[in-house]
Amino acid sequence: MAYIGRKCPPPRSRSAWRKCWSPPDSVKDPFSIKLLQQDLLKQSATLGNEESVSAGRLLDELHQLIEELNEAVGELIPPHGPHDGIMTALKSPDGKIVCHAEVVLRDDEGDMECRLFEDQHGNEPFGIPISPSLTTLFLQPEQRAANLQVRNTVINEDENGVPNIRGEKTDYSIYPGESGEERKWLAGSDFTGWMSIFFSANGTTHSSDVFRLIPQARNRYTRHACKHHNH
Repeated sequence: MAYIGRKCPPPRSRSAWRKCWSPPDSVKDPFSIKLLQQDLLKQSATLGNEESVSAGRLLDELHQLIEELNEAVGELIPPHGPHDGIMTALKSPDGKIVCHAEVVLRDDEGDMECRLFEDQHGNEPFGIPISPSLTTLFLQPEQRAANLQVRNTVINEDENGVPNIRGEKTDYSIYPGESGEERKWLAGSDFTGWMSIFFSANGTTHSSDVFRLIPQARNRYTRHACKHHNH
């Protein structure tokens, strides 16, 4: 069984597995997975019992458990936003969710954009002051920071010309924009990055957990392929 837990290295014993393994947030049915995990552990213990049932019957039971586990897991795809970007929550220092960010990477040129929302579904924009920038910190494929800033301070339009300034706040930032920074390190359809994002407002820094960023086109393909498979 593949290791799909988080926040700990692959367990080397059943007791370690019980202690630190937890289903990822993107699975379909976490509770069922925990129950199936317990059944699999019981079956693995049976493997070492000389008085256990026949190997054929045991294999049949294991195959059934694996099928049920696959059903409970569903498709492990990154949380996605309305623009085929990757969604992540930004939290205050005390762990409270402040807003949600959708990060979109266009693989043709390495352009990156970020939209902030009130909720995880991207229904309502979340505005921050125009002047502060959003900062992304990449851990892989290389350790590097990139600052996302407004396109301009007049209407801050997106790629489709839609304005994104409301009052003196905006929910939309881009990279590299007018900074002139080299962006080819983000280009390519096979790009995969591990990163976090944060911004500061009123003296408080709000940040995300580390998440995986893949190009918009690849994320769109994965989502649609999974939907087709599930139907």
